[in-house]
Amino acid sequence: MCSLQIFEKKCPQDCVLAPYFPPTNTQRFADVHKIFGASNILQLKRELPEYLRAAAAECMSIEATARVRDPVCGSARLISQLQQQINQIHSELPKTNGAIALYNAHHHHQQQQQLQVQNVVVNTNEEEYEEKLLWWLMSSMSTRSHQL
Repeated sequence: MCSLQIFEKKCPQDCVLAPYFPPTNTQRFADVHKIFGASNILQLKRELPEYLRAAAAECMSIEATARVRDPVCGSARLISQLQQQINQIHSELPKTNGAIALYNAHHHHQQQQQLQVQNVVVNTNEEEYEEKLLWWLMSSMSTRSHQL
Protein backbone atom coordinates (compact mmCIF):
# COMPACT_ATOMS: atom_id res chain seq x y z
CA MET A 1 0.00 0.00 0.00
CA CYS A 2 1.10 3.57 -0.62
CA SER A 3 -0.12 7.09 -0.25
CA LEU A 4 -2.20 6.89 -3.42
CA GLN A 5 -5.01 5.87 -1.12
CA ILE A 6 -5.44 9.50 -0.10
CA PHE A 7 -6.85 9.99 -3.60
CA GLU A 8 -9.08 6.95 -3.11
CA LYS A 9 -7.19 5.04 -5.76
CA LYS A 10 -6.43 1.40 -5.30
CA CYS A 11 -2.72 0.84 -4.99
CA PRO A 12 -1.59 -2.21 -6.99
CA GLN A 13 0.56 -4.85 -5.31
CA ASP A 14 3.60 -3.92 -7.43
CA CYS A 15 3.17 -0.16 -7.02
CA VAL A 16 6.52 1.54 -7.59
CA LEU A 17 5.57 4.30 -5.14
CA ALA A 18 4.81 2.14 -2.11
CA PRO A 19 8.39 1.96 -0.76
CA TYR A 20 8.90 5.73 -1.13
CA PHE A 21 5.50 7.11 -0.13
CA PRO A 22 4.14 4.91 2.66
CA PRO A 23 0.58 5.43 3.95
CA THR A 24 2.01 6.52 7.31
CA ASN A 25 3.26 9.75 5.75
CA THR A 26 0.50 10.92 3.46
CA GLN A 27 1.61 14.58 3.62
CA ARG A 28 4.85 13.70 1.87
CA PHE A 29 2.99 12.25 -1.10
CA ALA A 30 0.41 15.06 -1.05
CA ASP A 31 3.15 17.72 -1.31
CA VAL A 32 4.98 15.87 -4.10
CA HIS A 33 1.72 15.29 -5.95
CA LYS A 34 0.73 18.96 -5.61
CA ILE A 35 4.04 20.18 -7.05
CA PHE A 36 4.96 17.48 -9.57
CA GLY A 37 1.71 15.62 -10.26
CA ALA A 38 1.15 11.90 -9.80
CA SER A 39 1.69 11.05 -13.47
CA ASN A 40 5.10 12.75 -13.50
CA ILE A 41 6.06 10.93 -10.29
CA LEU A 42 5.04 7.59 -11.79
CA GLN A 43 6.83 8.31 -15.07
CA LEU A 44 10.03 9.31 -13.28
CA LYS A 45 9.90 6.21 -11.09
CA ARG A 46 9.38 3.93 -14.09
CA GLU A 47 12.27 5.44 -16.01
CA LEU A 48 14.78 5.40 -13.17
CA PRO A 49 16.81 2.33 -12.25
CA GLU A 50 15.82 0.78 -8.92
CA TYR A 51 18.93 1.99 -7.06
CA LEU A 52 18.13 5.66 -7.83
CA ARG A 53 14.44 5.66 -6.92
CA ALA A 54 14.82 6.27 -3.17
CA ALA A 55 17.13 9.23 -3.74
CA ALA A 56 14.79 10.65 -6.39
CA ALA A 57 11.79 10.32 -4.07
CA GLU A 58 13.70 12.04 -1.29
CA CYS A 59 14.79 14.90 -3.59
CA MET A 60 11.27 15.34 -4.90
CA SER A 61 9.92 15.38 -1.37
CA ILE A 62 12.43 17.98 -0.20
CA GLU A 63 11.76 20.24 -3.18
CA ALA A 64 8.00 19.80 -2.91
CA THR A 65 7.98 20.62 0.80
CA ALA A 66 10.10 23.71 0.14
CA ARG A 67 7.76 24.78 -2.70
CA VAL A 68 4.69 24.32 -0.53
CA ARG A 69 6.27 26.49 2.18
CA ASP A 70 7.72 29.04 -0.25
CA PRO A 71 5.93 28.89 -3.62
CA VAL A 72 8.14 31.55 -5.21
CA CYS A 73 11.65 30.36 -4.34
CA GLY A 74 11.24 26.85 -2.98
CA SER A 75 14.53 25.29 -1.95
CA ALA A 76 16.49 28.08 -3.68
CA ARG A 77 15.80 30.39 -0.71
CA LEU A 78 17.12 27.80 1.74
CA ILE A 79 20.17 27.19 -0.43
CA SER A 80 20.79 30.95 -0.56
CA GLN A 81 20.48 31.25 3.23
CA LEU A 82 22.87 28.36 3.74
CA GLN A 83 25.35 29.93 1.29
CA GLN A 84 25.18 33.20 3.25
CA GLN A 85 25.91 31.30 6.46
CA ILE A 86 28.87 29.57 4.80
CA ASN A 87 30.20 32.93 3.58
CA GLN A 88 29.82 34.43 7.06
CA ILE A 89 31.66 31.51 8.65
CA HIS A 90 34.42 31.77 6.05
CA SER A 91 34.82 35.46 6.85
CA GLU A 92 35.02 34.68 10.60
CA LEU A 93 37.57 31.91 10.10
CA PRO A 94 40.70 34.13 9.93
CA LYS A 95 39.64 35.93 13.13
CA THR A 96 39.04 32.61 14.88
CA ASN A 97 42.37 31.20 13.67
CA GLY A 98 44.07 34.38 14.92
CA ALA A 99 42.44 34.00 18.33
CA ILE A 100 43.58 30.37 18.49
CA ALA A 101 47.13 31.35 17.53
CA LEU A 102 47.13 34.10 20.16
CA TYR A 103 45.87 31.67 22.80
CA ASN A 104 48.50 29.09 21.83
CA ALA A 105 51.27 31.71 21.97
CA HIS A 106 50.05 32.96 25.35
CA HIS A 107 49.78 29.40 26.67
CA HIS A 108 53.28 28.58 25.39
CA HIS A 109 54.64 31.74 27.04
CA GLN A 110 52.99 30.78 30.34
CA GLN A 111 54.48 27.30 30.15
CA GLN A 112 57.93 28.78 29.51
CA GLN A 113 57.55 31.07 32.52
CA GLN A 114 56.46 28.15 34.71
CA LEU A 115 59.48 26.14 33.60
CA GLN A 116 61.78 29.07 34.39
CA VAL A 117 60.23 29.41 37.84
CA GLN A 118 60.61 25.68 38.43
CA ASN A 119 64.24 25.84 37.32
CA VAL A 120 64.89 28.74 39.67
CA VAL A 121 63.28 26.83 42.54
CA VAL A 122 65.24 23.67 41.72
CA ASN A 123 68.48 25.62 41.32
CA THR A 124 67.82 27.55 44.53
CA ASN A 125 67.08 24.34 46.38
CA GLU A 126 70.26 22.77 45.00
CA GLU A 127 72.31 25.83 46.01
CA GLU A 128 70.74 25.83 49.48
CA TYR A 129 71.38 22.10 49.77
CA GLU A 130 74.99 22.56 48.70
CA GLU A 131 75.41 25.41 51.18
CA LYS A 132 73.91 23.36 53.99
CA LEU A 133 76.00 20.35 53.07
CA LEU A 134 79.13 22.50 52.94
CA TRP A 135 78.26 24.05 56.30
CA TRP A 136 77.66 20.60 57.80
CA LEU A 137 80.95 19.31 56.42
CA MET A 138 82.78 22.37 57.70
CA SER A 139 81.19 22.13 61.10
CA SER A 140 81.85 18.42 61.36
CA MET A 141 85.49 18.95 60.34
CA SER A 142 85.95 21.67 62.89
CA THR A 143 84.39 19.44 65.58
CA ARG A 144 86.80 16.64 64.64
CA SER A 145 89.78 18.96 64.64
CA HIS A 146 88.88 20.12 68.16
CA GLN A 147 88.58 16.52 69.27
CA LEU A 148 92.03 15.67 68.03
